[in-house]
Amino acid sequence: MDVEPLIETMDQQHASMDDELKALAAGGRRWQATADAPDRDAVAAVAERLLPALYEHLALEEEQILPLNDRHLTEHEWKTTVEASLNKVSFARRLLMLGMALHGASEEQAQLLRAAVPAVVWHAGRPLGSRLYRTHRDRLASASRDSGISTG
Repeated sequence: MDVEPLIETMDQQHASMDDELKALAAGGRRWQATADAPDRDAVAAVAERLLPALYEHLALEEEQILPLNDRHLTEHEWKTTVEASLNKVSFARRLLMLGMALHGASEEQAQLLRAAVPAVVWHAGRPLGSRLYRTHRDRLASASRDSGISTG
């Protein structure tokens, strides 16, 4: 399989999304500082532009990149890659991510996740992450209600 076109596509998507993520972060900081409706709307506009590209990119990763990883990376290489990515994320964000992953997960999915994390992370992080996610979700829902943005 010639992966050069795939790598080129992924690189282009990363560059495009990087610009939008920077714009989203800058807009988010501005909105946080002002709490103005125009700043909120600007953040929403960037997010709306970003989401289709993000969905397309993630689908491509799942359909083509992950199968390549399965075929060509050892378990140790894959774990090293995941750890390097996670090291870029704060511990609190990792807990939030765990809570997000567990929210709505089937029992089978939860068990797969449990097998992938150290026991201490699972036992301590699962309740903390779930609580962080509930708080995060409630805060977003409250902000949406207060601003008149529809969540459904």
